Amino acid sequence: MIKKVIAGTVMIVLISASGAVVYANPDQVNYSNVNIEEIKETERPFQVISPVRNVTTTKKNMILTFTASEGTTVTIDVYHNSNEDGETENFVQIGETIEMEVGSLERRTISVELQKGKNKITFKAIQPNGTKHEEVRFVMLKDIEEVQQEVNESISGNSTAQTIQNILNTGRE
Repeated sequence: MIKKVIAGTVMIVLISASGAVVYANPDQVNYSNVNIEEIKETERPFQVISPVRNVTTTKKNMILTFTASEGTTVTIDVYHNSNEDGETENFVQIGETIEMEVGSLERRTISVELQKGKNKITFKAIQPNGTKHEEVRFVMLKDIEEVQQEVNESISGNSTAQTIQNILNTGRE
């Protein structure tokens, strides 16, 4: 037992001592072989992270997250469908236009308030090089009881395969 402890200690000392030997001679450094590459800054395309697609939610406040290159100006408008009939859509702006500039982290997050029914969120981005992007997301705000009722109705009359297909396609157009 003592032999194993001594052998282990000797091995640890040898390993730690071998890594401590360093030699340098700054007088003989040859810089002619060093290749200096410039890091090219690329434009990050504008991308909405959240919401990923058109969704239905029961929460009145929604977190919007997007990425873009530094210096990009993003304008966000939130609209609500004022028509209750469901046949025609008449979107009215909720609140004021939100305008912000993307910083060095290249990611921004903001919370917006929705109204019950169909809401439309528009993202307009202008990158420093002048490129313009626009994305639109539709968000349905419903009561929890409405969502539960819709789920129960869709499940009761369908087969399991059809139910899974409906769940996977929810929110896609």
